[in-house]
Amino acid sequence: MNNDDSNKPVVLFAIVPERGRVREVSTTSPLVNHFLDLMKMSRAYNTWVSYTQDLKVFFKTILKPPEAITRTDCREFMKRQDEAGCSGATINRHLAAVSSLFNELCLLEPDSFSRNPVHPRQRAAGWPAIRRWQAPALPAQPGARADSRLREVGDAVKGTGTGFAHGFSP
Repeated sequence: MNNDDSNKPVVLFAIVPERGRVREVSTTSPLVNHFLDLMKMSRAYNTWVSYTQDLKVFFKTILKPPEAITRTDCREFMKRQDEAGCSGATINRHLAAVSSLFNELCLLEPDSFSRNPVHPRQRAAGWPAIRRWQAPALPAQPGARADSRLREVGDAVKGTGTGFAHGFSP
């Protein structure tokens, strides 16, 4: 009989149902408990339950505590979910829950969680985020030059241009 614990989840979930609904959730991780408690208080019931299930899938697949999760683990999770036949939308939903967990942990314990392993890149200081709806469309004609439009976007981001045609001004 093999007593190898390396194939067992580190973060275990206890989900308590009542009358066909989830009444309570607890885990073996105080950090995950903190996050799920926050979600229960601040989000819709279905969001809280979905985040619970998504995090349960993640920690059942990646057998590490939150403190040990890396970008490589997130990529491994995506690979395993793809191999299991999950759709891209399902994988993205799982990763959105994991990313939200790590966003909260970065705020809660910035010394321990300096970066979100799902989206580790951070903008350089002084560069504002550009949302997709703010970015101008590039020319659609084959062979059309996009250089001037790219310069306009770059100038707007740096704050040296006049802004976008859609009324955006940095």
